[in-house]
Amino acid sequence: MQHKPLRQATNIDQVFSNAYWHLGQQDFTIREIRTKLERKTDNQQWIDTVITKLVEDGYLKNDAQFAIRYCELAFSHELGKSAIKRKLQIRGIGITDIDNAIELVMQQQNIDPYALATSRLLNKFPTFQHTSREKLFSQMMTKGFSHAEIEHALSQHPQRESLRTKLAIKANKVDLKTEIIKLYKTKKSKID
Repeated sequence: MQHKPLRQATNIDQVFSNAYWHLGQQDFTIREIRTKLERKTDNQQWIDTVITKLVEDGYLKNDAQFAIRYCELAFSHELGKSAIKRKLQIRGIGITDIDNAIELVMQQQNIDPYALATSRLLNKFPTFQHTSREKLFSQMMTKGFSHAEIEHALSQHPQRESLRTKLAIKANKVDLKTEIIKLYKTKKSKID
């Protein structure tokens, strides 16, 4: 994706301002902030100075610390392990830091992935009136839950008997008389 050219920084204070503005929007990894600052200036000494100061002052965290903080927030928003892992990998965090952070946060917060899946399912799908089994599985898997975790969550849902497959939903909408006539006409045309 092409970025619109930014007005280049003429002094280090503008580089600091740019970094603070970005960090005011959301947390970034050191690599992400470096990329943003490199758009603002090509003076590597300014960029290194700004990043060092941001780390010293606690505005930026190393990858391991960033991953831990991200995991804490993600689990509180009922995301599963695989979604967290995928999102952190996209942000450039190493797999070792990701796995360590997930394990640490799950231990510290005593997170049970099956209970987490159940909680998310109950919160997002109080009823299954407007969804199919396939759609539910797709949405839950996108949010990082395994097939086993979703099956467990479904077994805990009070409306589990009302969840239907796409085929069953489609079958309910079909007019049997019309379908028999269609079938008869297609068979008849093949015989003629």
